Amino acid sequence: MRSSIKKAFHFIGVAAFLTSCAHVPSDGNENHVNISGIASIVDNVDSARTLAISINGASVDSIAGQGFAVSVPEQDVYQIRISGDDVYDSFHTFSHAELDGSNQALTIPEISLVEKKAGRRLLTFGGDAMMGRRYLAPYWNEKVTIHPKTRLKDMKSVLAEMKPYLEIADYAAVNLETILSKSEPDESAPKSVVFYTHPDILKALEWAGVDYVSLGNNHTYDYVDQGLISTLKYLDQSSLGYSGAGMNEDQALKAYEGNLDGVPLKAWGYVGWEGRVSPNQVAEVTKGGAAYGSDDNIISSVSSGAADNQIDIVQYHGSKEYSEGPTESTEGRLKAAIDSGADLAIAHHPHVAQGFEIYQDKLIAYSLGNFAFDQFFYSTHSGLAVNVWMDGDAFYRAEIIPVHVRDYKPVPAMNRTRNYILDRVSRLSADRNTHIGRSGGHGVISSSQQPLTPTIHSGSQDILFVGDFESFDLLGARDRSWFASNASYDAVHQSRTGRFALELKPIKPDETVTFGLKAFMRVFPQADMRLEAFINADTGAKVTAYTQYRPRGVNRYEALDNEPYHKLGEVIVASNVWQDIQFDFKAPNKSQLEARVILKIENGGSSLLLDDFQIVPAAIK
Repeated sequence: MRSSIKKAFHFIGVAAFLTSCAHVPSDGNENHVNISGIASIVDNVDSARTLAISINGASVDSIAGQGFAVSVPEQDVYQIRISGDDVYDSFHTFSHAELDGSNQALTIPEISLVEKKAGRRLLTFGGDAMMGRRYLAPYWNEKVTIHPKTRLKDMKSVLAEMKPYLEIADYAAVNLETILSKSEPDESAPKSVVFYTHPDILKALEWAGVDYVSLGNNHTYDYVDQGLISTLKYLDQSSLGYSGAGMNEDQALKAYEGNLDGVPLKAWGYVGWEGRVSPNQVAEVTKGGAAYGSDDNIISSVSSGAADNQIDIVQYHGSKEYSEGPTESTEGRLKAAIDSGADLAIAHHPHVAQGFEIYQDKLIAYSLGNFAFDQFFYSTHSGLAVNVWMDGDAFYRAEIIPVHVRDYKPVPAMNRTRNYILDRVSRLSADRNTHIGRSGGHGVISSSQQPLTPTIHSGSQDILFVGDFESFDLLGARDRSWFASNASYDAVHQSRTGRFALELKPIKPDETVTFGLKAFMRVFPQADMRLEAFINADTGAKVTAYTQYRPRGVNRYEALDNEPYHKLGEVIVASNVWQDIQFDFKAPNKSQLEARVILKIENGGSSLLLDDFQIVPAAIK
């Protein structure tokens, strides 16, 4: 592994990184704020060790278990790194708006540090990753993310905000859900969605701190043998480890073997189904593909390769997309892997975050969701990275890092998005008698199942989770969730709550402004929903709300262009005041797949402000 290289880069480069990525307020405000908090060491609360704390480049020393305070220039984002002798570095990101405080005094939630010990290693996992398709050719005339002439630089930019979280690990892994090729191969599998990504993604992943990629997924064989051969060739030329695919079944089922400074490791990757097309996606005796994660294959390959005093990891690609929990098959196979000797099981494929479970004293993550991916369904923008500390082959602790895939880039989730992710994962994990606590901005699972402090419970059931506009364009990632006609829009420091609202500037003030969700939402929890928002118009306005549905069998782009708007109601808002607007509507039914909401605003003057835009069950007020 590259632990020593990664550590050296981290300590040298993080201060400059913090300074570059924090978003300075647009008004050039040079006020200072006092930021305080406390950092302690797990299972060693009496330690008096000195800790080095850096917040946006401003440094202060503190004693573990005692408070710290530092004055920094007021900014929209504060990124905190804590390090010390014989503790793992801890990195957290907060917006100004979400830190409690008054009179320019902000408080960071208590952060718990993990002590370094003989045999203890930190493993970090992200979800699904690719950098093709809409990164290169987005819809709706959106900006291109990856350009041919600046490809590697652009790919690094996609991963830049997660680099500080990945490079501190002894071992970091993602699911590489694409084949690797410099151009699209001639032949593809007979399926509707296929992915290919330029092999420069491997250099970007290496740069960001990734050590291993799983190929056990349903896109590894998208371009049949030609694509798989190309993928394996480029991986063999890189420093990245991999497993989960091969040119025959024996190769595909073989584990990756590594060593974490004296602690041996094995990692398997599997896909959970064979596929309906021919040729299918899984490796066979004389055919290439992904490792088929059947019960028999998992049990036989893991049980024959797992060993005591070795970290044995299974990554599995399965379950239903966009679902809240694993299928019965996925759950059974992950638990069978643990029963066969695996020490840790990490799953993906649903493209949304799911819960965790402590099973037989081992950790199972049922879905980490997306990491670097180009889906525009809103539910797929909330993912996870997870730090897992292992004492040899024994689970010690996990730290859940909420990830917001915004602008197709993984960035640390903040504000309402952070709360949504942690609330969801906490609820789904509690259903499996696994409890999540809080450390700084992250969730925590301990081997003792005694959380330090309760996790976030926001009390909101908002399924949109970006309508507070607090993270609209922070960390160099602009939210692509919205559209407007006859208006430009941007986040401004004129909010109803928090720090930001969205300002719409009509291009032709005498004509109607249309604003709403750019795409359909797939996931609705109940039949009766409510759109809530606050609007402030400088001359008053008439606001009419609509829904639009995508029927089953209709292409989503055709539906956006052609399906009718259904009027929900209208309201007159006064001038220069924040006014609450609410409209109830029906969620998609059995004949519909998706829905979105739209506002038409008439006579809105030269400036319209929107804040606290949310979609909640209608019973929630």
